[in-house]
Amino acid sequence: MGKLDDAVKLIFRSPVPTDPSFYLKLLELCIDARAEKPGRVKGNQFTYGSALRACTKLMCLRSGKQIQGCLQKRRFAGDLFVQSALVDLHAKCGDIKDASCVFEMMSERDLVCWNAMIGGYSAQGFSNDALRTFRSMLRSMVVKDIMSYTAMIAGFACESDHYADALNLFIETYGSGMLLDGFLLCTVLNICGNSPSLNLGRQIHALVVKYVFTYDVAIGNALIDMYAKCGELEEANHAFNQMPEKNVISWSSLIDGYAKHGDGQKAMALYRLMESEGLMPNDITFLSLLFACSHAGLESEAWECFGNMTGRYNIAPASKHYSCMVDLLARGGQLEEAFNLTQKMKVLPNASLWGGILGGSCLYGDASLANRAANLLSDLGIANSSNYVALANAYAAAGLWGDSLTIHKLMEQYNLKKNPGHSLLFFGG
Repeated sequence: MGKLDDAVKLIFRSPVPTDPSFYLKLLELCIDARAEKPGRVKGNQFTYGSALRACTKLMCLRSGKQIQGCLQKRRFAGDLFVQSALVDLHAKCGDIKDASCVFEMMSERDLVCWNAMIGGYSAQGFSNDALRTFRSMLRSMVVKDIMSYTAMIAGFACESDHYADALNLFIETYGSGMLLDGFLLCTVLNICGNSPSLNLGRQIHALVVKYVFTYDVAIGNALIDMYAKCGELEEANHAFNQMPEKNVISWSSLIDGYAKHGDGQKAMALYRLMESEGLMPNDITFLSLLFACSHAGLESEAWECFGNMTGRYNIAPASKHYSCMVDLLARGGQLEEAFNLTQKMKVLPNASLWGGILGGSCLYGDASLANRAANLLSDLGIANSSNYVALANAYAAAGLWGDSLTIHKLMEQYNLKKNPGHSLLFFGG
């Protein structure tokens, strides 16, 4: 076969494959961790490290631990390449405790293990540990690395409580004079959209122009999403039009922006333009469209989208898609049709779906259906004050004052207080 190391190096110089069987073959090639038998090829630190990275690619922690056990007998068990691979394996497989143990025992560390620990802590929700590790890394490094900053900021961006930490760290990164990359700018733009923080988003947009990422698809999508979430649809549209190349995310983000801000007609117009340009919508596109139609009362357009989704594009509706359709029908007083649709579903109904039927039943005084929807919500473990209020109102609208009073007494008995502004019912048109 030739030298094992040469074979492994040749494989790793090849384009990165996506077939898991490649990594399984690599594991077989690199090492048999169960035993050392006469005649077997003996590996070195590169062999073992490569096998561990193959386990990481496969998210195969068990095989990785077998290799780790075999490593204890080897003179290169403390090798930086091997230990970094171990930290990366445990961190990415969610075994943060063992990752930390290996990390703490290392006499020297490289960026791979620092970034693995920071990313591992962030992914598991240990933000304070991630920040502590990041600060330790900065103190120990002569040359700071943009990947480390990006990993830390991305970790903070996963939790809304840490948006401020992420933005402060970004300001620190920018102030250090590092060359910002597209992924980092996308991450910060997403935070600006979710916050929302329009002024900072515009400043990041200026940095995008400065660093010549204007025509990058990912950056363009992030700009559309940020402006749309901040309610600046004209600027979102401008960012969209500036992109020479667009993908389904570009179109879906702009459609979602118009949908969330009540312009169902514009959302539908974009959908038709998207189709005319040969792009195929996905389940997220249709969810935004159905949401837009539901809140704009566009029943025929909603059925058009629902039909195209299941027929032309062969996309199976999820409970969220059904919820939009049920909400639309219930708002329009078509309670029986809304309920019948729930019976045809091939997925389990969610609380939003029954909440829509409960709200519609309350609005149109269908006490029987309201009672049924409330019971189904209760079966899902959803029994909050809003549901009780809606049911009591449905009884009252139907003239069943005694039943309405009973519901209010139950609320008092279980100390369920009405939450102002969160009723499922819309009175007075």
